[in-house]
Amino acid sequence: MRKHVALVSVGILLGSCGGSGGGPPSPTPVVATLFSSQEGSVEAVGNNFVGGLVCGDNNANPSGGGPYRAFLTFSLSLPSGAAVTSAVLHLRQANVAGNPYTDLGTVLVEHVDYGASAPFKTNFAQAALDATGGTLSANSTLEDKALDVTASVQADLAAARTRSQFRLRFTPLDGNADGQDDLATFENATNDQGTTGVPRLVVTC
Repeated sequence: MRKHVALVSVGILLGSCGGSGGGPPSPTPVVATLFSSQEGSVEAVGNNFVGGLVCGDNNANPSGGGPYRAFLTFSLSLPSGAAVTSAVLHLRQANVAGNPYTDLGTVLVEHVDYGASAPFKTNFAQAALDATGGTLSANSTLEDKALDVTASVQADLAAARTRSQFRLRFTPLDGNADGQDDLATFENATNDQGTTGVPRLVVTC
């Protein structure tokens, strides 16, 4: 049996995968409680933590620090032994400044584990849990971006972690020195960009 569960950054799951009897159930939306204490963006130097989900550089601001990387946390309140067959990360690209996709590259999602607190400067270059990551966005179109993160969620459950955490950054460059901002901003849990496209992790069991 398959059932879809939507987890929202950072969401406390109010339902669960699985089901019983009576044939295949219809996909069932799950309401999650939103809070933002474990998401945000970190600069390599300068300010340690800023609100919102931003990646790229802020070279137009000479007093700013280094480039940004963004961090997200999703609660994994699934039954013990739940067999996850699919997990898809959805993020809304809400704003683009400068030419990040020309100057910096594409937005990469990396699977990380930075614990139960907000990300800090030390998490900027923290080693990812896997070596490759996946491309979330390759263009400046303001739209929902989606990435299959099934292997990451399965690995978290296998390691008995209670959350899935991800880092967003541009690759191959975090930033350049062209004197202008090159930034991509994604909607966050508090809807600070006003798009209503808050982060979602849709899990199928």
